[in-house]
Amino acid sequence: MNNRFWKILVATGAFLAMPSMVMAAGAPHYTLTPSSGGPYTVGSNFSVILGIETGTREMVLGDIEGRFDSAKIELVSIEKVAVSEKAFPYDEGVTLKPDNTKGEFGITLADPDNPSLLQGKVANGKLFKLNFKAKAVGTATVTFFCQSPSTVDSNILIGKEGADEISCSENSSGSYVIGASSSTSTSTTTTTTTKTLPRTASTAQTAGMIILGGISVIGAFLLKFL
Repeated sequence: MNNRFWKILVATGAFLAMPSMVMAAGAPHYTLTPSSGGPYTVGSNFSVILGIETGTREMVLGDIEGRFDSAKIELVSIEKVAVSEKAFPYDEGVTLKPDNTKGEFGITLADPDNPSLLQGKVANGKLFKLNFKAKAVGTATVTFFCQSPSTVDSNILIGKEGADEISCSENSSGSYVIGASSSTSTSTTTTTTTKTLPRTASTAQTAGMIILGGISVIGAFLLKFL
């Protein structure tokens, strides 16, 4: 009797623990690494790794709708990570030239050989490298446009039914500080000092002095004979 009681107690405990275990694993979502950084000087480049976490769930399709502060940063390019590092092996519809006017980029993750969505893959890790260039001083943000249960935004479809199980609240958001350029212009002021020479007598005054001097000499000469 006691043995049966303990079996029921253990089974009940395991059942109650299941929801917490699922919650601990986390729902499917997209990540940004690093999620913060800087300060990056204006004109410099920096990169952010875009990744995905589906836990133990098998993903069949995904859409990434990214947003960034185009007034402060420019998305120069989107690079695929090495195949050996890539969490999900398929991708198509990659926006190689993002819209830097609107501050948007879009990527579709799909298996081109599996249009029926009958086969999924667990995806945990890196997907792409986002290469940014700092444009203006301030704090630039990078986010995922996600409004569950919408299917025209960022989504992660799981299982044969293709149910969108993305957790918008668990998606990473990035914050990157842009600082002023380290090169500053230094202006040198040259001061020229002009010395003022003492004023001399005018030409007329000089001539008068010469004449008076001559008369004095003549007068002294004549006095010798008086």
